Amino acid sequence: MIRLGGWCARRLCSAAVPAGRRGAAGGLGLAGGRALRVLVDMDGVLADFEGGFLRKFRARFPDQPFIALEDRRGFWVSEQYGRLRPGLSVSVPAPPRAGPPSRPEPQTPPLRR
Repeated sequence: MIRLGGWCARRLCSAAVPAGRRGAAGGLGLAGGRALRVLVDMDGVLADFEGGFLRKFRARFPDQPFIALEDRRGFWVSEQYGRLRPGLSVSVPAPPRAGPPSRPEPQTPPLRR
């Protein structure tokens, strides 16, 4: 179970319902008893990559097949979309590659004794 700011991200405690209001929404809460995938980056920021990707993909390619959030598996979106239909993964943006820093790091002079 992960609690962030009073919100509970676990299926058994009504995901998407504030921790203090469990049971107030009735039944299993807004998530309908489904597992909730939460991505937290290194700075502790919540990110809804899956939902954001699906909204943008469907807006840009409305006639292309897509994978519902409940059916998404794995880490790389392009792998699963490539299995859905050959060539479809070309439409999925590639993850950013690590490259040189945008500006050089300042060099500190050596200490003199």
